[in-house]
Amino acid sequence: MRHQLVLWLNQVGVLQPLLEQLQLREEVRTALQAVRGEEVAIVASGRLVEVLVLNRLMAPRPLYRVGEWLQGSVLAHRLDLEPAQVNDARLGRLLDALDGVTATIWPRLVAHALALGGTDLAALYDDITSFYFAGVYEDVPQITYGYSRDGRPDTQQVEVGLTVTAQDGLPLA
Repeated sequence: MRHQLVLWLNQVGVLQPLLEQLQLREEVRTALQAVRGEEVAIVASGRLVEVLVLNRLMAPRPLYRVGEWLQGSVLAHRLDLEPAQVNDARLGRLLDALDGVTATIWPRLVAHALALGGTDLAALYDDITSFYFAGVYEDVPQITYGYSRDGRPDTQQVEVGLTVTAQDGLPLA
């Protein structure tokens, strides 16, 4: 043997097919095409989103190190991506492009997950909590005064809610 190539599989063998079943790549393409209409850039965007999601789940890195991480993974071969294509500038532009469309992508992914898992939607749990802040946050519209679950109506706060399925705790919204 003159040359040996060693790549790690880790959780890629389980997680990447799951992302395919959720149709993440297609949902990203559809959402970006509706906003931008540039097919060539959009095709690669779906694969890059998969890379970012898998990196966050398996071995979180700063954007400038995701290409290094990809280089040692079998994922580059599975998605037909060169690690050099996955640089922080390109990933940053992708995240900027996704900023306006994630609200349309998430519900569609949840719908795919529900269909795959046969999840029981007969009962849902919904919970809201709040976090209060000390200081001045004038340029953050989500941080505001209002009803405080902490009993601190004198402080600015953010309310956060989560809806999950009762049976298996699958987050819906």
